[in-house]
Amino acid sequence: AMGGHAAAVKLQRDGCGALQNMALGSDARIQAVVDAGGLAAVVAAMGRHAADVQLQRYGCGALQNMAFGWGLAVHPPWPLAVPVSGSSDARMQAVVDAGGATAVVAAMG
Repeated sequence: AMGGHAAAVKLQRDGCGALQNMALGSDARIQAVVDAGGLAAVVAAMGRHAADVQLQRYGCGALQNMAFGWGLAVHPPWPLAVPVSGSSDARMQAVVDAGGATAVVAAMG
């Protein structure tokens, strides 16, 4: 849907948020998101909708999860995001090669 509705900022924002959540956990799950085009979709949305702060936040989170494999662990008294699957050098490089680092730097303004 993100590719067919590039100008629809709410759809792009929600898509980035969904991809951020899907890219949590196991290496296999993260790689499936990347292989499905999630990485390219997030970078494109961030570039297309640079003024939407929430989209940029979700996009940065999605790129972080795709690069590092973060998951949610409960450590009282609050949930804490911790690395759970170990990062893949190839996947981190794929995020950089797809323009992820440039997108994050642009979002930081």
